[in-house]
Amino acid sequence: LTLWIAACLQRLGYNRDLALGVGKVFSQRCAIAKGRSLGVLKKPEAKATVPSTSKKRPAASGLSKDEDETVDIAGQKFRAISTDKGLLAADPSSKATSKTTINPAKVEAYLKSAFKNDLPRVEDAMKRAAQRKGKEALRGEAMSLYEEFRPSWAGWGVKGTLSLSELARACN
Repeated sequence: LTLWIAACLQRLGYNRDLALGVGKVFSQRCAIAKGRSLGVLKKPEAKATVPSTSKKRPAASGLSKDEDETVDIAGQKFRAISTDKGLLAADPSSKATSKTTINPAKVEAYLKSAFKNDLPRVEDAMKRAAQRKGKEALRGEAMSLYEEFRPSWAGWGVKGTLSLSELARACN
């Protein structure tokens, strides 16, 4: 899911670092929601948030215009905030941000460990599939397209098998 959302965001014109960061946060949101629905994860107790101290300064995570940008994909919105330590992603309706930064290099390392030598081939297939959709259709339908080709769920934490032919069919 991280790689697919990143491919979609790159199709929409976002740079790779921002796309990887938002893709990771997007997939984390989905995993947490699934874990809670299965009873594997408990809802955390409310904790204090840190108010944003967004200032205009050179962007470490690749945001090109401003340090703070709203990203909308598959019905979810993210406020992407570049810091010198990485990317912060937050609910755009909130002035607060999480304390967790997403380092695009770590997302890349995660993807390499997940896909191994297949990463270039899978990423290329996902980018080609995303190119087949119009930008606004892709923005709205990215998750429903993913649901058509994602690996079958075999249990919490059990790795699935991605079918590139199903990916191609979903995006035609």
